Amino acid sequence: MYGLRVMVGLELALGFLGYGWFSGVQDQCAYGSELDQEVAIYDRNQDLLNADDDPLVNFQRQLDELQAQTNSLKEELEEAKKKNDKSISFKSPFSVKVGGQVRFDGVLTSQDEESKEYMGNVRNSFGVHDVRLTFEGTGYENLQYRLFVVVNKNISFQDAYIRAKNTRIGDITFGNFFVESGMESIDTNADRPFANIDENASLFSLRRRFGVATRIFGAEKKSRAHFGVYLPSNLATNPHRVSYDGSGLVLNTRLTSTPILVEDEEGFTREILHYGGSYYWVHTGSNSNLSLDVAGLRWQSDSPSFVEAAIPMNGRAYSVTNVETAYQHEGFGTSAEGYFMSIEDNGQVFGTTVSARWILTPGCTRTYKKEDARFGSVKMSDDALFLNYKDRTVGKSLGAWEALAKWEWTEVNNVKNIANATYGNAHRSVLGCNWFWNEQTSWTFAWEHAFVDATKTVNLEKGKYGVDTLVLQGYFKF
Repeated sequence: MYGLRVMVGLELALGFLGYGWFSGVQDQCAYGSELDQEVAIYDRNQDLLNADDDPLVNFQRQLDELQAQTNSLKEELEEAKKKNDKSISFKSPFSVKVGGQVRFDGVLTSQDEESKEYMGNVRNSFGVHDVRLTFEGTGYENLQYRLFVVVNKNISFQDAYIRAKNTRIGDITFGNFFVESGMESIDTNADRPFANIDENASLFSLRRRFGVATRIFGAEKKSRAHFGVYLPSNLATNPHRVSYDGSGLVLNTRLTSTPILVEDEEGFTREILHYGGSYYWVHTGSNSNLSLDVAGLRWQSDSPSFVEAAIPMNGRAYSVTNVETAYQHEGFGTSAEGYFMSIEDNGQVFGTTVSARWILTPGCTRTYKKEDARFGSVKMSDDALFLNYKDRTVGKSLGAWEALAKWEWTEVNNVKNIANATYGNAHRSVLGCNWFWNEQTSWTFAWEHAFVDATKTVNLEKGKYGVDTLVLQGYFKF
């Protein structure tokens, strides 16, 4: 009986325990089911929150996916094309830029009676002076070339060279280009402040010759050294009117420095101090003759020269030394140059030029070309343009105005041993102004007065005369 009671008690106890465990499991299962439902509801809510119902955004997303697929297919196509394309393509390493300028001028001359008796009645003229074409560009990494052609009554080649830049011995130039003798002697017509090159720069400069030269720069190109070797002959006209027999040699050097050179971020020159010097030595051939062209009147090619007879050089040498200085602050600038020519066994020739210019229009200055060590053209602000190609407007501004003044003196009294020659000195003064419509178009108005005191050796006839000239010159660059 006792054993039966124990068994019944154990069964009841196990029954209670089993019911409790089963109930706990049921409770836990119910709780887990509710938790899963809450998680599912939370996930659905997150999906709803993340979903963008804006159709434009969905469309843009689809476009981005299509673009990505397109780019991927394009890359695969390019790769396949490179593998399958056996053709050879060639791209020129040279670039070319064509430009030029048209120059025309009008000249009205007034002479005194002695001038007419000595040099005849000078003709007045008006018309196209010349057309100049330039072909220039670059090649590979450091080559530069330039071809400059002048068309008037004839066709003549001026610049015709190729240049290798930034070599270990500087910028090397080969071809027909300037022998450097002073700042104004290497000015191009479109950049020159005055209507014509001055008397001294014409007399003492060799202009362009065929040769090879190098130019070496200091820090920031504020200093410059030019060294060149040239042949006496050239492709264009010769200012000295030298008749060579094909032999001879020209050695040339020019050293310059600009200790003050201030330019703003827009390229306007605010202040410049420039100085330098040059020298060239010419060894002539055995049958060469030298004639000096100092007419006093720059506008007529048939004006009488100081030296009308050729100097027989017979293999002798002559040289020209130049000193130069210039200063510019904002629109005001001034410069001075002195020349000394020494002719072996035949004497000396001297010359001096002093000039000043002032751009009266605010926001405009003359540029400075560091690679050539000379002044360049006028840089104008958009507010100063009289003829504005960009906005297609005319006359909203008066343009840029530049006042000009210059005095020149040339002395040819120490040359000897020349039969039938003319000696003397010449003074030339210039007052005028430049009117710039824009950086491509300009007009020059000038009054020039030349006074000549000359003596002819053939009969010791002396002549003192003055000539006044009014000049109108127009430039159009393209």
